[in-house]
Amino acid sequence: LALETLSEAGPLDAIAIELSGLAEPGAIIRQLRRADAPLDTVVTLASTVDYEQVITTSPLVTRQIQLADVVLLTHGDLVDANRMRWVATQISQLNSRAPVVPVVQGDIAPAFIFSPRHDRDIPEEFCHQPSEYQAVSWQSDRPVQRSALEQTLRELSARGLFRAKGIVFCTDSPWADEVHVVAGRMTFSALRLTHEPSPLCRLVLIGSAAAIAMAAEMLNACIDSAERIADWQIRRAAIA
Repeated sequence: LALETLSEAGPLDAIAIELSGLAEPGAIIRQLRRADAPLDTVVTLASTVDYEQVITTSPLVTRQIQLADVVLLTHGDLVDANRMRWVATQISQLNSRAPVVPVVQGDIAPAFIFSPRHDRDIPEEFCHQPSEYQAVSWQSDRPVQRSALEQTLRELSARGLFRAKGIVFCTDSPWADEVHVVAGRMTFSALRLTHEPSPLCRLVLIGSAAAIAMAAEMLNACIDSAERIADWQIRRAAIA
């Protein structure tokens, strides 16, 4: 009911829901899905100061880490680098797909928490975030092959891609798709745009240096053949 009230109040960029320390995140995720509310990112905070004590207080603490899309290590200013690495290793053993990001005094780029705008280049605030993660904007004026794009995003996720957001056209459909990837979760949502965007396809990607370094080349390889693109253009023109 609260989400419906907020949505009716006007257009919102995002809604952040802060749960209690012993909340069951799985139940909240299921409620959001039943309400057809898009879920962007599940964030879990883990203290580097008393991690061993907190992790044993309840199975729910472990569950919160396992369901997270990103884990933020807090109190980084109170421990040394060895302690930070040890806690990060413990968390990665519970959840290997989620990036573990140290933060000091709450300093974190919003692009880690909220999806970047697909109509912009690299999020400006991300460029000033000291981090092992990098960002890149990819674009193309030609449509892509859906199966190739899905496979590429899976491969990039395995190499350290954390987040991707944007709009693409695939040759199996005349309509655009909004692509959303976060910590290995991938969704394609059909869009009926009122005008054709320029460029035709555009993605903002955030991830490890290794993933970002190969992203452009791998995405370019997803562009479909000239023959299939010509057939796609004919089909689109027929319904215009």
